[in-house]
Amino acid sequence: MSSPVTMDDLHAMTCEALPEAAIAPVCLKTSTQRQTEEEAKEAIAALGAVDGWLACAHATWPIAGEVLPPLEEYILLGAELVTISGPRRSLSIRSAGADAFLVSSFEETEGAPSHLRETIELMGEAPVAKLVYARYWHTTSDGLTHPVAACLWQIDVEAEGRRDA
Repeated sequence: MSSPVTMDDLHAMTCEALPEAAIAPVCLKTSTQRQTEEEAKEAIAALGAVDGWLACAHATWPIAGEVLPPLEEYILLGAELVTISGPRRSLSIRSAGADAFLVSSFEETEGAPSHLRETIELMGEAPVAKLVYARYWHTTSDGLTHPVAACLWQIDVEAEGRRDA
């Protein structure tokens, strides 16, 4: 019987097979909660300065390094946001019916690696120059590796596309 594969072993094998890939072992803390629109807006406000995008009933905005203004006057549809200072935390907000949202939080923390993070760059359309997503992989006790989550990691916005706060 073979010994279990550790995150470090998997990282070494992956980097050997894909030397160009941006892959790193990380300790990932995740949570998904069903929240009201007001609670989702409070979660957004608690992030501080962010990169990402915000969709409301009348518009969608790319956001680059901004602290968002109060969102009381907007009807929230969804968002993907990532903090730009301190520990990197990503928030994904999706509509889940009348006044309900699924709010998923992804945060890399100190500790033993639990996942592999792969970063993927996607070209955007003006005003978004580039989107970078983190895809997280997990290895089960029987050595199988599978993707478990993906979230916004960074967004590059052209200067004229920035939204005034």
